[in-house]
This record gives sequence, C-alpha cells and structure tokens, in this order.
Amino acid sequence: MSGQITRRESIRRIAAGSCAALAGVGGGLVNAASTENIRWGQGAWMWAVKHRPGTLRITEMLDEIKAAGYTGVEGIFDKATLAANNNMTLDYYKEELDKRDLVTTGSYLGDLNFHVRGEWDAIGELGRNFINRMQRVGGDVLILGPPPIRMEDGPEKREAFRNMAECFNEAGKWCADRGIKVGLHPHANQLVMTAEEIDMIFENTDPRYFHMIPDVGHLMLGGCDPLQVMEKYKERIVYMHIKDAVPGFESGSIWPFVKELGRGEIDFPAVMRILKSAQFNGWLIGELDFSELPAPESIGISMKYIRDKMLPIYR
Repeated sequence: MSGQITRRESIRRIAAGSCAALAGVGGGLVNAASTENIRWGQGAWMWAVKHRPGTLRITEMLDEIKAAGYTGVEGIFDKATLAANNNMTLDYYKEELDKRDLVTTGSYLGDLNFHVRGEWDAIGELGRNFINRMQRVGGDVLILGPPPIRMEDGPEKREAFRNMAECFNEAGKWCADRGIKVGLHPHANQLVMTAEEIDMIFENTDPRYFHMIPDVGHLMLGGCDPLQVMEKYKERIVYMHIKDAVPGFESGSIWPFVKELGRGEIDFPAVMRILKSAQFNGWLIGELDFSELPAPESIGISMKYIRDKMLPIYR
C-alpha cells in the first residue's frame, strides 16, 4: 500500500464535496463520441492517481482526452485543483473544455455517511454547493458513491440501508426538479458492494427519480456477475463507468485487479447488447483507477477496443 492514495483522499482532490442527494433533508482513432446513442468520456481519476497533490495539469489532461477520441470529461472542478492550475476559475475551465469541443458529463460524489441521519444536514449543504459548481460547467449527472465502510449483516446494517434508501429517494426528487439525474455507483470496499446490497437499495428506491450508475469493474470486484446486475436493472441505468477487471479481489487495494478495456475478463460485447436491449442513451465513461501505462497510452488502448469490439454492436 506504500505510495498509494485512498479514493477518499483523491476524491477530495478531484471533487471535494458530497452528494446533493440529501439536498436539504488515441490519435488517429475514430471519434466514437459522434455516435447516436452512446457518448464516450473519461474520468480524471487516473490522472489524479499519477500526480502528486497540486501537480495535475488540467489542460494537458484535456488535450490527452481529446486526442484519444473522447468528447466528455467527468468533473474535475474542485477549488484545490483549479487553484493549483494558475488559479483557474470555473469560467476559464469551461472555456478550456469549449476550445476542445469537450463537455462535462457529470461528477462523482461519495465517501459520506448517507446512512447516518445526524449527518444529513451538513451533507446536504455540501451537496448543494457542489451541484452549483457542477452545473456551472455543464454537468447534469450526479454519481453517488456509497459510505466508505463495510458492515456485518444484522439489524444495524438493515437500518443503515433503510436510511440510505430514504436519503436517495429524497435526493432523486430534489435533483430531478433541477434537471439532474442522480444514481448510485456500487463500489468495492464500500457499503454497497455485493449483489444483495445492491438489491437492498434499488428495491427500496423510486425508479422515477433514483437511477443505477454501474461500474462494471467494481461490480466484478464486489463479487457480482456484472451482466446479471446490468440485466436486472437495465431500465434504470442512465450513465456508466467502464473499466475491465479480473477476478480474485477480496479486500485492500483494487489496483492489481483493474485493467484497460479488453485486458480483463468482462464481456463488453455482452454489456453493449444489454444496453441496446434497453435502448440506453447516455455516457459511458472510462474510469480506470490505476494503470502502469502513461495515461494517453492507456486510454488509447481502451478507445481502440471500443472502436473494434463495442461500437459494432450498439451506437
């Protein structure tokens, strides 16, 4: 674990905030993003891992994303990161996106105790501020990560999940009134990770307002069959993270288990067939937690796989 940073630490670097949920309660590659139903983007997570705090250069990252053929960027607009880039303002960041014909797709907000009622007011205030910043740069999808804990089965866990479901229902209604789609990203090592835990949330939330935002890599790492989860909740999927993965994860760092597309064991052609059957229309976001390769090479490998294996099935 030496030299590795936690997702909590990096989320503070990238997205610094929390769920509005509580809201008061490669060069030369085909540009895949021009397709009719699917739009392709990249998250900033891999770049954050590869750079020490304060050293990520946003414009270089945007250039690399654009050159690989993606047209969306999952949010990176927290005050600390912008300040480290010559005190870049939100307006200037939006101008840099516009110059490259890139758009903000949404942003990930997590590592908060949505299951603890006593923290809802404070989380709601943070969330409202975050939503305001996200909307200023064009984002309209809020990706919620679960609380950063695991719990043993029992009455305490059942109460925690009831609280989360109530929180997420209120979040969905609040966000819908403001033109934002909000959903849960199940996550390895966190409170909503297994197939049973996913069911506990989605069987108790309103599909009109609260959505599924799966990361197929994290589904595999959480012990799920990614295709079964996607098939079960395909009508609630509004946005996705895509990374490849290999089985064997139990706990600790997920880095050895995540891969570029086509280099793990997830059946992405089958993923596309499920999306096609649901007539999915939205963003698929490359969000690889770690790669030993330089970022441009890593995202280029994944884009080539997208072009060769995924686009022929569903656009």
